[in-house]
Amino acid sequence: MKRHGKWVSILLCLLLCAAQVLAADSAAVTAGSVTAERGARVELPIAISGNPGLAAWMFEVSWDTAALALTPSEETVVAGEAFRSGTLLTHQKDDGTLTVSWFTTKNVKADGELFTLRLTVRDTAGGEYPIAVTCSQENTLNVQEQPVPITVHAGSVTVPRPASESSGGAGQTSETVRPVANTQSAPEVPPAANPFTDVATTAYYYDAVQWAVQRNITGGMSATEFRPGATCTRAQTVTFLWRAAGSPEPTAQGSTFGDVDADAYYCKAVQWAVEQGITNGTSETAFSPDAAVTRGQVVTFLWRAAKGGSTGQDNPFGDVRSGDYYYDAVLWASGKGVTNGTSEAAFSPAQGCTRGQIVTFLYRNDGGNER
Repeated sequence: MKRHGKWVSILLCLLLCAAQVLAADSAAVTAGSVTAERGARVELPIAISGNPGLAAWMFEVSWDTAALALTPSEETVVAGEAFRSGTLLTHQKDDGTLTVSWFTTKNVKADGELFTLRLTVRDTAGGEYPIAVTCSQENTLNVQEQPVPITVHAGSVTVPRPASESSGGAGQTSETVRPVANTQSAPEVPPAANPFTDVATTAYYYDAVQWAVQRNITGGMSATEFRPGATCTRAQTVTFLWRAAGSPEPTAQGSTFGDVDADAYYCKAVQWAVEQGITNGTSETAFSPDAAVTRGQVVTFLWRAAKGGSTGQDNPFGDVRSGDYYYDAVLWASGKGVTNGTSEAAFSPAQGCTRGQIVTFLYRNDGGNER
């Protein structure tokens, strides 16, 4: 009897441990949001909560290089206190995207700062500049080399505008404006009072914002703010696409992802997007609705929704290479006049995609021409 009791106790203990592992939510990594003046040096924390134990992680961080730059220093990235026992590596790509990775020989379960990013504010017009963070799931592991699910939340650096400047909205220069060959007739935008103080009539996204609001594709972040420079999430992006398509009912009801509640505003949009082959989850059970989206991801979603194929046209962008998953989507979007890139020779596919950019892409795809 004592022997049986011993085995029962061991079995119950194992079951309890397994239940705790299965019940654990994915960890959340959040970029900080700060306000700073032109020329200021800022320290932006990238922090983790709900950490189940990590022995390695890798994140890509991107920002508007016209507004922000890495601070010249021996340590532009500093490991958080709990992660200083491991090895921290950084690598900056040509488009400004910074890869930060860390590894050690044991699980570190502490919450708090993973690392701090040191940035300097350039002489910019001002506004809210998004800090996009993407997790490399295959390189974010525990000591058993098992992937650890991570949900990522974008951050921002807000630079106050002088009172004499027009409040045109952050990110106005992050999408170049030049004539495009768009043969579709522009969608009508009935005259209406502009309720948003951060959307100037001269902004490249002005018509697109008015069109999106009138079509109920999106509203403002408040009664007077649209926040065109804020980075969109996966949930927001598929919701915009779904509403632009007329909010069709998905075939399946409810949610197939553990992190998408059946009563979430984006639940039907997620189901529809997956059914249409526009996007998949980040795993078989997770969609990561709060993860930030990049410009490369957004044009790919739009290209798939439009059933776009290969255009065969020349590639003007040095940072878009054959073999990239977004290659055909970027060339399609460029050729169709949906987007022009962030310069004549750069598309910045890893840069966070803002609310102003996304509604502009949708507007142009619907036939809207540039102002």
